[in-house]
Amino acid sequence: ALRRRAAILRGETARARSLTDAVLEGISDAVIVLDRRGIVRLANPAACGLFRRAQEEIVGKHCRDAGCSGIVEMLAPDAPPRELEVNPPGGAPVRVLAAASPVLDADGSVSGSAILLRDLTMIHRLEREARRTESLAAFGRLAASVAHEVRNPLNAIAVGVQRLEKEFAP
Repeated sequence: ALRRRAAILRGETARARSLTDAVLEGISDAVIVLDRRGIVRLANPAACGLFRRAQEEIVGKHCRDAGCSGIVEMLAPDAPPRELEVNPPGGAPVRVLAAASPVLDADGSVSGSAILLRDLTMIHRLEREARRTESLAAFGRLAASVAHEVRNPLNAIAVGVQRLEKEFAP
């Protein structure tokens, strides 16, 4: 009975790990898990893409060697999310929304931290496009207003010219 229960628990653990792995693989946000010493214990594919490094270059390395020490130093666990800049090697700086959460052991003690990084590139691009569209719309409204103001006196002049033509026909 004890062996059967252990087998069931191993199966449930494997299913939970498989589900967790699938979520971390599929999520578009970068996830990095550090232990208490600053060693990267987990980096999902989005984190590898953000830092432009292979998983082997990140996992098992100290965060300063993995390229994420600047972020870790700026984030306190349980602090509100902050907008930061990531400078991947050989790439343009990327603005991210970053948050850190403590990782707890089974006994409730802090064993490290989990860092979540959301790439804000697309959001910033959409905001710029929205501001540009609003500026163009405002310019269009101004142009229509100016055209209306110019048309009114021109209409009065045209009516006057037509009347003069009728009264002083050659």
